[in-house]
Amino acid sequence: MTPAIQYKITSDGIVLTCKAGPKQLPVKSWGKETVFLSNGNPASIGALNLLIEQEQAVIAEDELGVFLPHLVLAGFEKWQVKGLGLPQIGPFRLVVETKSVLSSENFSVSYGFSLPNSLPALGATRNGAIITWNDEEYILSDPLYSVVELLEAYKSEPIADMDERFLWWSQVRELLPDDVDVGNFLKTINIVRPESFTLDFVEENGELQLTPKFVYRTETDEDQPEPADDQEPLDILPPAAQYDFNSTFRQHSVTNARYALSDRWYVVLPKSVKSALQAVRDIQNEPREQKLAFLHNPRAALRNCLEGKISDEALESIFVETPFFLNERIKCLGIWEPKAGLFIKTESGQWLPQDGPPQAVGIPINGNVYTVSTEKLSELSTAMETALNKRQSLLSHEGTEYPVNNKALEAVKKAASLFSPPGKPGKPDGLPEEDAKKEKSRPLVPLIYDHIEELGIIVDEKTGQRVCEHPAKPNLTPGIGLHSHQIEGLAWLQQHWRKASPGAILADDMGLGKTLQTLAFMNWVKLQMDNGCGHQRPFLVVAPTGLLKNWEAEAEKFLAPPGLGPLFHAFGARFKTLVDSGWVNATTELKSAGWVMTTYETLRDKILAFTGIYWAVVAFDEAQKVKNPKAMVTDMAKSLKAEFTLPLTGTPVENSLADLWCIADLAQPGRLNTLKEFAWLYMPGGRAEESQLKTLKDELLSPAGSELMMRRSKEEHWKERPEKNEVIHHETMPLLQAAAYTAAVNRAGAEQGKPGTMLKALQSLRAISLHPFMSEDLNSHEEFIDASARLKATFKLLDDIYSKREKALIFVEYLRMQSVLSEIIEQRYGCPKVMIISGQVSGAKRQARVDEFQNNREGFEVMILSPKAGGVGLNLTAATHVIHLSRWWNPAVEDQCSDRVYRIGQNRSVTIHYPVAIHPEYGEENSFDFMLHDLLNRKRYLSRALLAPPAGTNEDITWLFNKTVESVEGEPQTDIPEDRDDYGSRGDVDFDRVDLMEPLEFEQWVLGRLANKGYDTKTTPVSGDAGADGIAISPPGSRLPSYIIQCKHTQSGANIGHGAVEEVLRASSRYPDVPKPVVSIVVTNAKGFSRRARSLARSRGVKLFSKLNLNSL
Repeated sequence: MTPAIQYKITSDGIVLTCKAGPKQLPVKSWGKETVFLSNGNPASIGALNLLIEQEQAVIAEDELGVFLPHLVLAGFEKWQVKGLGLPQIGPFRLVVETKSVLSSENFSVSYGFSLPNSLPALGATRNGAIITWNDEEYILSDPLYSVVELLEAYKSEPIADMDERFLWWSQVRELLPDDVDVGNFLKTINIVRPESFTLDFVEENGELQLTPKFVYRTETDEDQPEPADDQEPLDILPPAAQYDFNSTFRQHSVTNARYALSDRWYVVLPKSVKSALQAVRDIQNEPREQKLAFLHNPRAALRNCLEGKISDEALESIFVETPFFLNERIKCLGIWEPKAGLFIKTESGQWLPQDGPPQAVGIPINGNVYTVSTEKLSELSTAMETALNKRQSLLSHEGTEYPVNNKALEAVKKAASLFSPPGKPGKPDGLPEEDAKKEKSRPLVPLIYDHIEELGIIVDEKTGQRVCEHPAKPNLTPGIGLHSHQIEGLAWLQQHWRKASPGAILADDMGLGKTLQTLAFMNWVKLQMDNGCGHQRPFLVVAPTGLLKNWEAEAEKFLAPPGLGPLFHAFGARFKTLVDSGWVNATTELKSAGWVMTTYETLRDKILAFTGIYWAVVAFDEAQKVKNPKAMVTDMAKSLKAEFTLPLTGTPVENSLADLWCIADLAQPGRLNTLKEFAWLYMPGGRAEESQLKTLKDELLSPAGSELMMRRSKEEHWKERPEKNEVIHHETMPLLQAAAYTAAVNRAGAEQGKPGTMLKALQSLRAISLHPFMSEDLNSHEEFIDASARLKATFKLLDDIYSKREKALIFVEYLRMQSVLSEIIEQRYGCPKVMIISGQVSGAKRQARVDEFQNNREGFEVMILSPKAGGVGLNLTAATHVIHLSRWWNPAVEDQCSDRVYRIGQNRSVTIHYPVAIHPEYGEENSFDFMLHDLLNRKRYLSRALLAPPAGTNEDITWLFNKTVESVEGEPQTDIPEDRDDYGSRGDVDFDRVDLMEPLEFEQWVLGRLANKGYDTKTTPVSGDAGADGIAISPPGSRLPSYIIQCKHTQSGANIGHGAVEEVLRASSRYPDVPKPVVSIVVTNAKGFSRRARSLARSRGVKLFSKLNLNSL
C-alpha cells in the first residue's frame, strides 16, 4: 500500500500520522520512501523534518506521529501548508468591537470574522488556529491568531487593574493588522512597558541633569560571531514623547507608575524599573560632584542604592549602560584643566575608565608636583589651612613636606573639590564662590592619557591582518581618474587598512589632492563594509570651518552615488539643538549617517556627541590645528575611537618638532613615545641637529610599505604638473620709503640692548618695506603706489597680466592695504569688484567667492587674500599668477598660499612673484626684503629635506637683525648720504637755486609751492610769530590738512636740530583759528634732521621735509 499523510485537529494543535493501509508507520521511516497526501500529491517530508529540527514540531512518545501546536500552525506559509496537505490559509478579516473606554472597569471586547468583500462570515467557528466555515476548514494565520487569543483571554477573565489593562491592549495594538477597524483612539494609542533604560545627561544653566531613556535590549545575532562593540540599544519612545517624559520626570520628586505623554503614548513602569528610576531621581538633588561620581559608574551606584530591593541579576537586565566614550585612551569624564594644572595619576596599565575619580593627583606647588592620594585630599586641605592660620611655612603630612602659602592652599582645595571619593563630595566651600560657579558651568569632557610625560596606551607595532578583503575599487564619478601619485597614495592607505593599522599621516604638499585620496580611500572602506568585510560604521571629517563646503563639493564631484552615504552636518544651530536634547540622542543621530562633517571648535565644545561612536575612518584636515599637545582641542581629537585615524597636513612641522609628535600621537598613540622622551631624543636643548632630524625621518618612514607618514612634493611626484616659475622683482625704494627705512634702522640702533628691540625693529622694517605710510591718507592712488617699491613692482606686474587677460592672486595680510589695493585695481583696470578673502569672511562666503572666481575663466581678474585665511584649502586654479606682496615669517605659510594656484587641476604654467624692496644705499645684501627672502629659502629647503621647523627661531631673528640693522646702523645721522649731489635732477626742485636763496625768499618759495596746490597761504609777522613762518589753509571741501609751517634755510648742509621742531610745536597753540585738521611741519633745504629731531617729530606728529623729500611738498 502507498504511504499517506493524514492529520487530526485537537484543542492544542494538529497531529500528523502516516499510514500504509491499516498500518501506522513510525516517523523515522517517513522519508525512506515517497509519502503521499490524501489528494495524491507527494508530501514534503523535508519541510516537516526542518520543523522537528527547529523544535517547532514534536514527535509523539510512541514515535508514530508528529504534533504541531496551533501557534506554529498559524505561522505556516502556503508552501508548508501545501506540502503537508493541511487546510488552506483562510481569507478572513478580523472585526473587533469594544464597549466603554479602555480606562473604565466596564471595558469589554468582542470579535468576529468577515470576508474580503466585508460580508460577515456567518457560522464560522474556531478551534485554535483552525476555522470551520461552510463545512470547510481553514488556517487562521498570524497575527490574527495571536490577536484572537489575547481577546479570548480578556473575555474569559477581564483585567481589573487599569495599568495591566493598558499593557494588555498594547500587546493587541502591536499585532493588529491595518485593516482591522477598532476605532481611531484604540488604533492609534501606543502603550509601552519598558523593561530597561539607559542614562543620558544634559547641561542646563550650569546644572548637570541625569536623563533616563527607555530602550529595547539589543539581542546578539547568533549568525554574527563577532558582534559590534558599539551596538546601540533601540529607543522605545519617539523623541517628542521621550522629551515629555524627561520634563515630567524632573518636575516631580517621586517616580510615577504611569505617564501619559504626547501623541497618545503611555508608559507603564514595572515595579523594578520604577524603583531604579527613583534612585536616579534621588541623585538629581545631590551636588554636582556626586552626580559626576554617579556617572563614572552608574551600575555600581544603582547597585548600592537598590541593595535589598532589586537583585543584581534584575538590575543587569534593567539598566543598559550606554558608554559615553569607547576609546581606551580616555580615563573618565571630568572637568578639563589646562596642562599647567593638576596631573592625574592612575594605576600602571589601567587603561579603562575607573569606578570614580583617580587614585591620586599631582598638584603643582611652587614649581614642583606633589602626588597626593584622592582619599587624603580633604585631610591635606584642612591641615594646610590650619598651618597657614598658624603662619607656618612648611607642613609635614603623610611623610611629605609641603610649602604653605595661599596659592598652595588654593591648589589643594581645588583638587579636593574635583576629586573627592564617590559618596564623599568635597566641601561646598572648597573653592571661592566665584570659582565654584565657574566650575559648575564648565562641561564634562573626556580626560585622556595625553602622553606628554607618561604613556597610557601603546600601539602594538605588530599590527594584525583584517579577516577579509573585497576586490572592490573606489566608486568614482565616471570620467574622474586618479593621478599616478594619488593611486600610490591610495594603495598606501589600503595597505595600512589591511594590516589593521590604527592610522597614518598623509603629509603631501598642498595641491597634490589629499582630499581626493582621502575620499577615494573612505569610499573603498565603505565598499569593504558593504560587502561584509567589517562592521558598518560612519565616517567623520574634521576640518576648519572655511573648508567644509569644499569637502562637500569634492565628495559630490568625485564620488559616484551613493558616495559615502547620507551626510550629517554636525555644526551650527541645528546640531546645537540636537545636543541640547541629550548626548545619547546626538550620538544616535550621528550613527545613522553615512558620513559626518564637523569643525575643530564643535568637536572641542560638543565632544560627547562623538566619543560614543566607533568610527570607520576619522580624517583631520589641516591637522596642524591639533599640533599643540597642551590644547583642549587636541585632547578632544585624541579621545575619538576609530578603526583608522588619518591626519592630513601639508605642514606637519610649523613651529617645532613637537607639532609632528602631537600629530603622530593622534594617528598612532605612543608610536613616538612620550613628548618628554621624544624631546630628549630629537630636540635636546630645544632644537634638533641635522643628524637627529635624519634619524627621525628614518623612524617616520618605517616599516616599508606602511610608513607612519607619507610626504611627497609636487616637484617629485606630480608627473603631469605644468611649468612653475619663481621670479624675484627688485625695485629700489623711493626716497620717502628709504628715509623711513633709514629712520627705523637708526631707531633700532639707538634702542639696541633693550628687551624686544630685535623683533620690534624687524616688524617695523617689514612694514616699511611694504609701505612707509600705510596708515596715512595720501593725495592720489599714484602717490600711494609711488611711495612703495613693492607696490611699484606689483603694478608693473599687474599691467602686464592685464595686457595678457590673465588672473592673479595677491597675498597681503594688512586689512588697510587690502582695502586700498582693491579700490586702486578696480579703478585702474576698470574690472569688476575685486574679491577679498580674509579672516573676517565666513566659510560660506569664502567658498562662494572662490566659485565665482573659478567659474569666470576668461579675462583679467585679481583676488586679494590674507595668507592665513586664504592660504589653506582653497582651489583657485583659474589664476596663473601669485604675488606675495607681504612676506610671512614662515615659508610653509607662503607655500600654502602659492599652492592655491599650483595644484592638481592646474594645466597652465604658473608664475610666483616676489616683489623685493631694495634700499638705495644699503643694497641687496643689507636690505630687509632680500635677506628675508634668502632666509626663507634656506628654511624651506631644510623643512622639505629634513622636516626642520620652518617657523622663525631666535637664531633667525638675530641673524636677520645683524644683516639689516647692525651692519648698516651708525653715523652719519643724516637721512641722505653725504656724497649725494644729484638732488637737482630729481623732481621739479632746482636744489642749486634753492640753496642760494635767502631765508625769507625760501619761506615765500615754500608757501608758493603750497599755493600752487590750492592752499590759501599767508606769512606770519617777522617778529612775534611764536615759531611759525607761515600758515597754509587747505582748499575748500578738501580732506587735506592745514599746515603751520616752520622754515629753516641753511647753506652749511648740517642736519637741522630738534629746536626747529620745538618751535613749531609752541606755535601750534597760538593759531586756534586755523581750520582743522592741522599738521605742524618743518621745511628745510638741509640734507636731513638730527636723530633727536626725528624722534621728537615722530612722537608729536610733526612732519619733516628736507632735501630727501622736498619734491613731495
